[in-house]
Amino acid sequence: SVTEINKVASSKICDDTYEEIFKRLALNKKSNLSSRAGCGVDILYLMDCTGSMGTSITACREKIKEIGEAVRKEHQHCQLRQAFIGYRDYGDSGSLMQLDFVGEDNLKAFQQFMDPIGPTGGGDMPEDIAPALKAATGLSWQSPTKLLIHFADAPCHGKTYYSGTGDNYPAGSPTGIVPETQLKILYQMKIDYYFAQVG
Repeated sequence: SVTEINKVASSKICDDTYEEIFKRLALNKKSNLSSRAGCGVDILYLMDCTGSMGTSITACREKIKEIGEAVRKEHQHCQLRQAFIGYRDYGDSGSLMQLDFVGEDNLKAFQQFMDPIGPTGGGDMPEDIAPALKAATGLSWQSPTKLLIHFADAPCHGKTYYSGTGDNYPAGSPTGIVPETQLKILYQMKIDYYFAQVG
């Protein structure tokens, strides 16, 4: 299900979202996570990597590592798989960077993929989030517990989502991808979506 949206200051990034995630995992531990046969956690980290994120990207990376370590500690008998999708704005170089799910035996590859990504691009206020959501639906989700954790400081293109000035694409993503359609697919895939607004 789509969970509540949390606005989080950069200085304490994702504390509220973090708490909600572990409430969710605690519930699953009492049900399907308590069975070794049906145990497993897939976590996708979706992150705005445009220039406005600045030093918040470093804070997000640290929180990602913290979440992974906490899941390993709390659910030692479960397989943790992690994936990463970073996005920028339409037309930016490297507008979509993705790594499909890797297990604990490939944790180094996950960190090596994520760590060099820095903030750049994003000329106007909104970002091109819709293609990133579509990419999320195409990953190799397989575990009983599926979580998507989205770190961002800006909305997606389109006057439906952003009423301020400075949207170069007020009609929505130039790709034609509609965010609501992708969120519906994620819901049908039984992926829990957590959003942490940075800043």
